[in-house]
Amino acid sequence: MKRFRILISVLAVIAAVTPLSAQSSRSSRREKAVADSLRAEISRIRDSIRIADLTRSTNLEFLKTGKITTTDIPPTMTVSTVPETPDTTQAEADGNNPGYYSLPRMDKRTFETRITDDISDDTIIRRLSDLNCPFPLPYNEQTRDRIKSYISSRSMLESWLERADYWFPVFEDALRRYDIPSELKYLAVIESLLIPTAQSQTDAYGLWQFVQSTADLKLISIPRTSWRDDRFDPYIASDAAARLLRSDYDILGSWPLTILSYNCGCGKVKRAMKAAGSDDFWEIWDKLDYNEPKIYICLYVAAMYAMSYAEEHGIIGPESPMKAPLDTVMISSPLHFVQISEMTGISMEELHYYNPQYRQDYIKGRDIASKTEAEILRLPIPYAERFQEVRDTIFAYKRDSLFLDTSKGRGMGMVLIPKYQVERYRVGEYGKESPKDIASHFEGISASDIVKWNNLKSADEVLPYSTVVMLRFPNDRSHAHNSEVFRKHTVRQRETLSSIARDYKTTVDEILKVNEGVIKDKNNIPKGLVINIPNKK
Repeated sequence: MKRFRILISVLAVIAAVTPLSAQSSRSSRREKAVADSLRAEISRIRDSIRIADLTRSTNLEFLKTGKITTTDIPPTMTVSTVPETPDTTQAEADGNNPGYYSLPRMDKRTFETRITDDISDDTIIRRLSDLNCPFPLPYNEQTRDRIKSYISSRSMLESWLERADYWFPVFEDALRRYDIPSELKYLAVIESLLIPTAQSQTDAYGLWQFVQSTADLKLISIPRTSWRDDRFDPYIASDAAARLLRSDYDILGSWPLTILSYNCGCGKVKRAMKAAGSDDFWEIWDKLDYNEPKIYICLYVAAMYAMSYAEEHGIIGPESPMKAPLDTVMISSPLHFVQISEMTGISMEELHYYNPQYRQDYIKGRDIASKTEAEILRLPIPYAERFQEVRDTIFAYKRDSLFLDTSKGRGMGMVLIPKYQVERYRVGEYGKESPKDIASHFEGISASDIVKWNNLKSADEVLPYSTVVMLRFPNDRSHAHNSEVFRKHTVRQRETLSSIARDYKTTVDEILKVNEGVIKDKNNIPKGLVINIPNKK
């Protein structure tokens, strides 16, 4: 800071002398431009000093009280001339910066040219401090841009607030169990947009976007079968996410670093800490070897700001129409969603919303293989009470039209499986697609079926990228075991049978055995082909 004050004095002297020489020079225009540039540089440096002083004082207040109370903030000085190339000169930081505004990560002049609404950086700083977050929120130019983007997307922010009205209490309950700040609930916003059935291109599923390798960790251990994937279960996934966050924090000792680790893994953050030789957030941030986690922390802070101060920007989220007290019903025998819906009156949409973990519209109940005695069905209390009233008859209702009986080995008797196997198809495997396009990829499925199953407008409607649609495939007796032991995999670019077998911990021969007639050439499997994968036995 002392270096800046000496520099500003020198520049002031030069700026004062330059106009005098310009009057006696034939190239007065050029020298006048130099003088203007120097004056602009003086204004910029003075502004930087002002912000740095403000930051240092507010950080001290934050350390003492946990809240920034400064309200007398001097007005920002106007920079009349903004160079095209941003100046990367950075002020020296005094130790670790625990506050919200980090000057070394910000080009103030660039900021001034990008602000087009009525919100200033000082206002954002004050509002973030008023959240009284128990850990520092890194704030920089990228964060400012993301905040501006979020608060300008009214419909998107309204949908976030509506979903948060239902899901945030679930997250807060899980985080509280492991003594984790409730503010980490905003991670689920940038992970899944609070959509319980969210599925990414990397096969990360659910509100907390667990990939299978993470879900298989002993610490997490999220169950998955061909009919049920608990990565979609909001309660199980929230508890698993809280356990993972607690574990990463115990290793890293910093919540901002823990947030980074949720994106790129604790190991990468530990390596960056080692490379930096420091526990300072920004030094570690610099040592991360790719940009995604750097953007991730900006998205997190921006989502927290946008959702906390939506009303200040004229955006009010509606109450979730699905918000209702739930009761749990234990199911120990096979039960179809159609039986539940028609016997209790609850809609299929609500059933899917409250129970997204069931992939086949089917609850198996007791399962000897996975040592499961019963499975959980969640229903709003009035429907749960109705379920108990019809419990004696609901399992027999439409059983013959919904289920197949199939032999499952000696001594195990007859096993019920649904007549239709439900699969999720993600739009984008073949580019932009309509129901007609999707139907063309599968034998025995029509565009009108896809429209009906997914409540779409028409067969020609072009669906947004990454939209997940539900498809139904018949389970005849010749391949009734498919719903029990097969998973589906859509071949991606440059994948081979060997790489797929390695990912699923099986063999090429096993994959070929369950894909007779599907895989034409084992050495050349086309992108987009949907193949069967045998489950681990």
